[in-house]
Amino acid sequence: MHDPGREKGTGPSTIEDNMAAEIRILSGARKGEKIVLDGTEFRAGADTRCDVYFDPRSDPPAKNRSVSLWLTSDGWFIRSTGVGEVLLNQTPIVGEAQLRSGDLVRLSDRGPDFSISLSRRASNGGHEATALAHPTETEPEARRRAASAHRAGIPDGSGEGKLTERPSASTPGSAQSPWNRIVWTGATAASTILLFVGVWYLGFRGHSAAPGAPTSEASLELEAVATQTAAEGSEFTLRLHVRVTGGVQGRPAFILIGKTPDGVKVDPQTGVFTWAPIEEQGPGQYTFHIRASLDGSETLTAETMFQVNVKEVNLPPSIRPIDEKQIDAGKELIFPVAADDPDVPANKLVFRLSDNSEWISVDPISGVVRCLPPAVADGRFEATAHVSDDGDPPLEDQAVIRIDVHGDPWSRVQHELRESLFLVQVMRSGRDGDVSWPFSTCSAVNDHTLLTSAREVLQLVELQDRGYQISVVNPVTGFKTAVRSLRVSKEFNDLSDRPGDWIFVNPGLIEAEEALPKAMPLATPEELRNLKEGLPVACFGFSHDGSKITSFNIFQPELVPGKVYLMSSLPGLKENGQVLELKGRIMENMYGSPILNQRGAIVAVYGEAAPRKSVGVKDLHYATVLDLPLLQSWLHGRDEGNWVKPRLPRATSRDQRPSSNRVN
Repeated sequence: MHDPGREKGTGPSTIEDNMAAEIRILSGARKGEKIVLDGTEFRAGADTRCDVYFDPRSDPPAKNRSVSLWLTSDGWFIRSTGVGEVLLNQTPIVGEAQLRSGDLVRLSDRGPDFSISLSRRASNGGHEATALAHPTETEPEARRRAASAHRAGIPDGSGEGKLTERPSASTPGSAQSPWNRIVWTGATAASTILLFVGVWYLGFRGHSAAPGAPTSEASLELEAVATQTAAEGSEFTLRLHVRVTGGVQGRPAFILIGKTPDGVKVDPQTGVFTWAPIEEQGPGQYTFHIRASLDGSETLTAETMFQVNVKEVNLPPSIRPIDEKQIDAGKELIFPVAADDPDVPANKLVFRLSDNSEWISVDPISGVVRCLPPAVADGRFEATAHVSDDGDPPLEDQAVIRIDVHGDPWSRVQHELRESLFLVQVMRSGRDGDVSWPFSTCSAVNDHTLLTSAREVLQLVELQDRGYQISVVNPVTGFKTAVRSLRVSKEFNDLSDRPGDWIFVNPGLIEAEEALPKAMPLATPEELRNLKEGLPVACFGFSHDGSKITSFNIFQPELVPGKVYLMSSLPGLKENGQVLELKGRIMENMYGSPILNQRGAIVAVYGEAAPRKSVGVKDLHYATVLDLPLLQSWLHGRDEGNWVKPRLPRATSRDQRPSSNRVN
């Protein structure tokens, strides 16, 4: 046991009337017990030698914890004598500390706790007794039982205390005389009374509401919480605040009461309430019930209830993956566009298409897509499917629909280019009125230029000189305009395989008076380099018999598929000039027609059929391959005199006189 006489200023008291200590156990297994200690020194803790024993089996937080308390002429003092931190009024005890009535001792931050009340202790002859009274005994009874045990020289049987004898402070080792006892007792009593009054006054002023000294008005309150708002998918946090009154010490603990939605929790130590409502939990209103207690106290508790309104958060719909579709031209294909809405409850979805062809449609409610490509359709087509919800705000998703249409590519080319294909007409006024004839074919290549063959241009120049009017017309749309000028390349070549049999392999240009509505694309340099035997090509023009035009004539653009038979470079052609030998059943009088690849781009201009007798190959035709740089120089205004009005060639074996059936 600690010897207070070894500490400076804390020697054994020489005063018979001094302060007794009363312990009230506030928490733990012995909660509610009241113990009066009528001695000058004692210990409390989990050590079995302690005067106030806390069994660690019942109070685990007290394990290895103990304190020593002793009385001096300056009052009661306390020191931690075990292992671990002991708190006095929530402050760790360092070294020794002086006690005052109402102080709270915590053997650990989780208890057990006891408070100390100090009161006056009466004289007991020349001896002082240190004894622990039973909780049910009063202080005098404990004194008597301890004194009897001392006189008998045996323990008092309580097992919790013992009596010790110590000599008087005035005459160490001997008993005091009666007179000295009376004088000393009176002085001691007076000093004790003054000390008690002073301690009581100071305690009343400074410690009547000190922490750890609960009063009859002690209370624990949870502050009210207003209705809160949370959103689906977002974490909601709320800190609960507690207010403790009446000098109560302790740490509040928080718990949720009743059934709560998944994901709700409250930190038991900080009182922080957290929840991240999931989609299925909103929209809705939820009530939460929370209880707070002081270190698990069953008497000092408080409860509060509050509501949380969970707002609906609109989530975007999503279109499921759409496989690439395959369809034959002229046949119908039906398939659904499926979409999901993650909202609970789900929103109403509406479907639509954008960037789509006329033959693709979608039902706005069911999302069913209908495709009916025309017979002329061929190739890959795309449309964008959109799905939107009716949430707040409305949200949307989109996906690309890809459709491969298997059709006749030449039908597509014919359909797409028919508005840029023109028929050359010649007209003469006479006594019987105006008479016109179909002459040749040409194709628009920009807004004022049409491409044909040089042979057709030479004959048209001759007819102009003879008084014929030249015009171009699109029979599909009815667009018609006069011809402004006719041109051929300055590097003009006229070749003859033999006398009386000739072909012109040069291109020719026709300038229109009015702007043309649509033009055909020209082949790229790479496409021209890839012209080779077997490549599919087609001649696109107007077939006619050369008769004069009547109101019964109907001219339709004809597309005649064929293939490349041979590529030739004939003598007399300028460098890089080539003649395309085309094999196919080409209609009559399609001179000047464009020769197209499957993309619909012009690769050559049709000249004439090869004489079967001399060539020996059936359905063989000649066409002039595009001189792309030469043509582009005219189209981009960089001609520099390369395109000129042709001079009439010398007479040839071909009859060029007008007739009733053909203008030659």
